[in-house]
This record gives sequence, structure tokens and C-alpha cells, in this order.
Amino acid sequence: MMRITLNGDQLNFSINYRVPEKFWNSKLSKASKGYEGYRELNRYLQDLEFRAFDAFSTLEREEEEFTLSNIRDLMNGVGVGSVRYIGDLWDEQIEDVRSRVGKNLAYATYQRYLTSRKHFTSFLIDTYNTRNLRVSKLQKHHLESYYSYLIREKEVGHNHAIKHLQIFKTLVIKAIDNGWLKSNPYLRFPLSKHPVERDFLSMDEIQRISELNLTIPRLKKVRDLFLFACFTGLAFIDVQTLKRSEILKSPDGTWWIKTLRQKTKIRSTIPLLELPLSIINKHANLEEMLPEEKIFNVSSNQKVNSYLKEIADLSRIHKNLTFHIARHTFATTVTLQHGVPIESVSKMLGHTNIKTTQHYAKVLDSKLKEDMAKLKF
Repeated sequence: MMRITLNGDQLNFSINYRVPEKFWNSKLSKASKGYEGYRELNRYLQDLEFRAFDAFSTLEREEEEFTLSNIRDLMNGVGVGSVRYIGDLWDEQIEDVRSRVGKNLAYATYQRYLTSRKHFTSFLIDTYNTRNLRVSKLQKHHLESYYSYLIREKEVGHNHAIKHLQIFKTLVIKAIDNGWLKSNPYLRFPLSKHPVERDFLSMDEIQRISELNLTIPRLKKVRDLFLFACFTGLAFIDVQTLKRSEILKSPDGTWWIKTLRQKTKIRSTIPLLELPLSIINKHANLEEMLPEEKIFNVSSNQKVNSYLKEIADLSRIHKNLTFHIARHTFATTVTLQHGVPIESVSKMLGHTNIKTTQHYAKVLDSKLKEDMAKLKF
């Protein structure tokens, strides 16, 4: 129960939570550590207290007379402009994203929203000593302070800070569309990212990994998966979920991967070269597999990236080797450097436009020299 007292009068009402009595600290009016979910409940209780004081301040400023029921109603977004709070928008947006995972969004997107909400809540606590903020009070200076906080306190780079601000913008647009926020704080607030040089491997580096004498089974397996991605362009999640039904053989004997990307649900169509086909045959028996069986048994991205660091050390490759570098390598070294048109590369990567492909692809000096050599004057 929650009790509000005003001028000697009291109003008690349920907050629709139950806690076993032994886990309730009556002196502090909060749940104790032994109760599962005590952190979430105690945060909710803090939020209710904030809403009560905020509702009281609003009514005191805008109404000549008001009652305890008015305070309770305003806490719940009823009356005096239907007050909405940033925390509510986060809850609704995260639930919407969660419900779309596996349909038109990847689980990683849901994780990014959770991380972004955590950062924004920390920002409010550390900067304004509050867990919440009225949507109608949101202004451009909050965004500027949030950006500075991410750079300074969370130690993220400019581009990562911009990603968090882009996520938060989805909440702001919703607030504007529903009339909860009258002006757009993102006007004249730049969200441009700095250009990034993406790492990729040369053919020599690919060869060194391929010829590496490995005796540890987990490293051999990760090496196979990485090389497979280097010659197919598939992202980690697409390699992890690749099924037998997505490996097809055309009448002329060519093997193909035809799959929907987990991230975007855009179709990728990739002819299989000899090396990736041999890796498939090494790890799976295509003739005996059921259509929905997965080609590879893949552990987590975190573990795979950890093993790739070991492979990079053994191969004397001084780059931050991650699985995603394989996708850049496919776009740059394996395809564009060997004359494959960027339109074809884009289709194999499952991109909707060439601009996206250009983020991965680079024109190498050797390719420029080769192209210029064709000119005759």
C-alpha cells in the first residue's frame, strides 16, 4: 500500500505488488535483499515517490484547490494535461521491441534498448538526482548533457553515444506524435557519426589463418567458422542459425546459400565457393539432414571472439580480430578486390541499398592501380 498525507488528511491505495512479510523492511519501506526482484521493486517505489512529489508540485502551481485523489490521479497520468514520464515511454518501447524479436528485429536490438535505458536512468540519477523525468519537461539541454555523460562517465566513443541518442529519439518522436511533448528537442541537435575505418584481412592474413597448425578442437572449429564467413559474407547470427533448407543446389551443379538475414529479414543469395562448401561438408552431412537442422553447432559470439584473439596471436595478426571482420573481409578482399561489382556484393550481403554496402567495402590501392592501368591515352 502507498499512503499520501496532505494537511493532516491521508489517502491509502494499493500499488498492486505483493512481498512476503519476511522480506519487507518496514522501517525503510522497501524490500530486503533476500527477495527475488527486490531491486526492481525498490526502484519502482522510488519512482512512485518521485511521481507523488511531482504531481503535488504541478497541482500546487496550476490549481487553486486540489485533493489527495487529484495527486493520485496525476501520478497515474490522469488530469492536468495527462502527465507522462520518460520511464513509461522506455517501458512501452522496450516491450514493443521485445515483442518483435525473431519477427522483424534481432535479439541484439532488444539488448541495445535495455543497455540504452540503463544508461539513461544512470544519467538522470547522477545528473539530476532523480530516476524519472516528465516528458513535457524534456529539452535540448537534456540531450546535450546526456551526450556529455555518455562520453565522460560511460567512456563510449562519439558514434556509440550517437547510437544511444538515436534510440532515445524513438521515444521522443512517439511523445511528439501523441501530443505529450510540444517541441522537438532534437531540432538543431546533430546526430551525424564520424566516419570509421573498418578492419578487414588481406589474402595473406587469410592464408596464414588457413594454414595454421591447430591441435585444439575449439580453435579448429572457430577457424572453420571464421573462414566460412570470410568467403560467404554471413554475419555471426546467420552462420549460427544456418539451416539445411537454406543450402540449395541448382541444376547446373552450383551450390547456393539462400537465406533471410536475421537482422533485417532481407534475402541473401550467395554462390558457394569450394572452401566454404568443403567446410559445410566437414561439419554436416547434407544428404542425411532434415530441412530445419542447423549446419553448424556454434557457441556464443563472445566465446567465438575470445577464441579468435588466440588465433590472431598464433597467426601473428596484429588486428582486433572479431567475427564481424569476416564480413568486411568478404566485401573488400574476397569480392571487390577481385572485380566483383558492388551491386552483386550488396545482394550477397543482403543489403537494401548500395550505400550500406559502401560502409563495408573499400577500394584498395591495388584495385585502383589495376583500374588505372586499363586507361589508354
